[in-house]
Amino acid sequence: MARMKFSLLPIGQRFRYQGKEYLKISPLQAQLPDGSGRRLIPRSAVVEPLEADDGEAPTPTPREIPLPELAQAMDRLGAEIADIVTASGLDAAGVERTLGAIRKAFLRARRSLRID
Repeated sequence: MARMKFSLLPIGQRFRYQGKEYLKISPLQAQLPDGSGRRLIPRSAVVEPLEADDGEAPTPTPREIPLPELAQAMDRLGAEIADIVTASGLDAAGVERTLGAIRKAFLRARRSLRID
């Protein structure tokens, strides 16, 4: 098969990269065929697509995330980001400006996902 960029490879496709075989499991991640050894692959990486064993590439079924679970995850992420910004060494005004911008971004994301 012809070589191609990792970003163009469909999720679930097996491929060879840097001498090892992988399975693409997300837009930026791959894992070894036995399910171990996850790693990030640059979108621009040139990979060699491989034929699936049964002639067809398996397509993982995405999990639907309930909105309350997504909201909780976003709240935890927001709290972690706030802790990082607070500990960043910025002066008080810088922390407030940065946290204000982050809060607005989170609010836009929550609205676009219709979480609130």
